[in-house]
Amino acid sequence: ALAFADSNGAGDITFTPCPPSQCAGAETQAQLIAGVRTVQAQGRKVLISIGGANGQVTLNSASDASEFVSTVSSIVDTYGLNGIDLDFENQSLVLNAGDNDFMHPTTPAVVNLISAVQQLKAKYGSGFIVAMAPQTFFVQTGYEYYGGNNSGSSDRRTGSWLPVIYGLRNQLNLLDVQDYNSGPVMALDNQYYFTGGEDFLTAMTDMLLHGFPVAGTGETFPALSPGQV
Repeated sequence: ALAFADSNGAGDITFTPCPPSQCAGAETQAQLIAGVRTVQAQGRKVLISIGGANGQVTLNSASDASEFVSTVSSIVDTYGLNGIDLDFENQSLVLNAGDNDFMHPTTPAVVNLISAVQQLKAKYGSGFIVAMAPQTFFVQTGYEYYGGNNSGSSDRRTGSWLPVIYGLRNQLNLLDVQDYNSGPVMALDNQYYFTGGEDFLTAMTDMLLHGFPVAGTGETFPALSPGQV
């Protein structure tokens, strides 16, 4: 993954190699492109990772989604990439009050992100890779709390990636939840697990492979296939 592409505002996504004045010995754009070709010739895939810990991408309108598709396509075409890795953190996805149905989300930032990725997949075809790397706070935590609804959480970001994952379940190639950047999370046995050991890794993966009820919604987040996790 090339990291990170970031937003200049809404859907305007840019990726600029670090200039030599800031990063001594950094590769030029031409060298990066040549490097992409080298690893692709070895049979590996290269994605552009969008967001990161310091990035924020929020698509509040259909025009934002169109701009996202256009600017991400420009990066993909320039570098000859095989797909995208969505790594939105912080305040990028905040569920609106009353948006309690992850199967039918109403929050514009969620709806437009799903639409934008579907447009990219349709544009480049089935071989275009869609990967995601959200934190557990945005995924598995939805078992205990979801979106600041009546499940007891006051943070409307809890579980906020569940509608995105569900909405893109047919386009998703790989969900790589950050099992390292997490507080304690309640798993399917209603026990809390902590990072740093195999029990946490097993419990968090188990939730994705078996599915889990989403707090306060009466709905169950369906299991993903092993190949997607």
